[in-house]
Amino acid sequence: MESPMHIMIIDDDTDDISVFMEALKTIDPTHVCESACNGEQALKMLRIPGCRIPDFLFLDLNMPKVNGKECLRELKKMSWVQDKPVAIYSTSKNWADMVDTRELGANYFITKPDNFGTICSAISSVISHTASAGVSSYSL
Repeated sequence: MESPMHIMIIDDDTDDISVFMEALKTIDPTHVCESACNGEQALKMLRIPGCRIPDFLFLDLNMPKVNGKECLRELKKMSWVQDKPVAIYSTSKNWADMVDTRELGANYFITKPDNFGTICSAISSVISHTASAGVSSYSL
């Protein structure tokens, strides 16, 4: 049995956060998930000395204050976070966003599914791939 993962969801939509957390609980109730309501808050949380560093980050793109691309750029500068896998989790289907985020260091790109079962499958697939095979590929 795999050990529980610590996951962070960074998204300004509270409904999307709730659905994500419910999906994660459905996938494996032992996983721990925390949220940040935007990139600025996430970066502040991750800069607190002694904070628990997530095993995996899911990052929305379209957020106020610090958007997803800006947040990703800063995450990759943090030595204690830069090697953690990041999945873009956005409504965007824009090819340029996929290319840009890959170049910035994202490992996965998930366009937010519109039903709960597909959300669970997408999250599970990314987490399972990471746990079993590392994060060497980028999903489009």
